[in-house]
Amino acid sequence: RSPWTARDAIVPLPEAEAVASARARAPAPQSPVNTHPFRFVVAGDGPEESALRRRIRIAGVEHLFELRGYVPDLAPVLADCDVLLVTSSNEGIPLTILEAFATARPVVAGRAGAIGEVLDENTGMPIDQHGDEAAAFAEALAALRNDPDLRRRMGIEARRRVELHHDRRRVLQLYKDALTPCARR
Repeated sequence: RSPWTARDAIVPLPEAEAVASARARAPAPQSPVNTHPFRFVVAGDGPEESALRRRIRIAGVEHLFELRGYVPDLAPVLADCDVLLVTSSNEGIPLTILEAFATARPVVAGRAGAIGEVLDENTGMPIDQHGDEAAAFAEALAALRNDPDLRRRMGIEARRRVELHHDRRRVLQLYKDALTPCARR
């Protein structure tokens, strides 16, 4: 893998319109690391897809987007990307964040809903969702793009955390421990 692959940021479809806006407004970061083409891989389909395609075309950033549509298994797509970007403003804890952590990928996401319960400055870049959010998302992506060591450190910590707190065996044991006293009654 090159330091920054052609498939850099994976974006769930509902959030991709905000990304199109952010990327269209942000200047390309200047760095010797920034020699590989940058692309957003958009995973998902739905009623927003045609509007997103139109917005991308109008912004003149078609070359920056790869719209994949419905993706039944996100793990290989995440493994081929460098970062997950989640721009939604209303969330619980998106499963895609935990999936990105499982593939040792950092996450850039707004501090919406319960996202802050899993994402912090050690596992990615939480974005305050007030003011110029598009610029904040673009700056976070540029910072990660220009610092492969930071991406790697955040990815390692993200993987460690998902294994520690969200491993299936651990969760099953927690349920078993919680339900065993009930079964004895």
